[in-house]
Amino acid sequence: MSKKPAKRHIKKMSTSKKAPNSQAGTATRSTRPGVMTVDPSIEREVQKVFTGYLIHMAITLLITMLVALLIVHIAKMEKSIGPGVVFMSVMLGLLFTYRRGVAQVFKEVRKLGSNRLSQRRYADAVFALEHFHRMGNMGFDKDGGAHYDLMLAYQGMGQKERAADMATWLTKYRARSPYTAKLAAAATLVPDPSLDQESPRVGDVVNTEDSEAPKQ
Repeated sequence: MSKKPAKRHIKKMSTSKKAPNSQAGTATRSTRPGVMTVDPSIEREVQKVFTGYLIHMAITLLITMLVALLIVHIAKMEKSIGPGVVFMSVMLGLLFTYRRGVAQVFKEVRKLGSNRLSQRRYADAVFALEHFHRMGNMGFDKDGGAHYDLMLAYQGMGQKERAADMATWLTKYRARSPYTAKLAAAATLVPDPSLDQESPRVGDVVNTEDSEAPKQ
């Protein structure tokens, strides 16, 4: 007579234990994963920005040459002076256009990358923001924000070593940047990959009684 209630009691306990697991599984499935493949649209948008800049440069070069030639003709300068005036005018025009135009180009590219990062499209963000980590382009990331977003995009892609490289770059070359301070305050520095090698993997059996974790 006493065995039957005991069985019913055990059955109720096992049912109550399954409820949290089912809820956890539902929460996991509702989490939206990031996109790890590059959308061709981001390639077209970035290419459009750079192509527009080159067209603008070509138009500026043409207008500058025409204006310089017109000035030489109106002022009736000597033939030996005329080419030098045209050359200097063209160089000044290109320099002015370069300083303003390139800065605007990278501003738009950074905006594209940051927007894709906010959408969890990590591969698109990496494609756009990697332009700031190329030789000659790093100076356009004056406040370090592009490299900070690039680090987050690498983390989203699971590329811990590259994310750590961006964090190191920020700490070394943008030490006074608010993004570097944000990096330290939020403790977003990527941990040493060697620490992951010592942590047990899923499915590994660890005997805590017979083994002792190695001291660092």
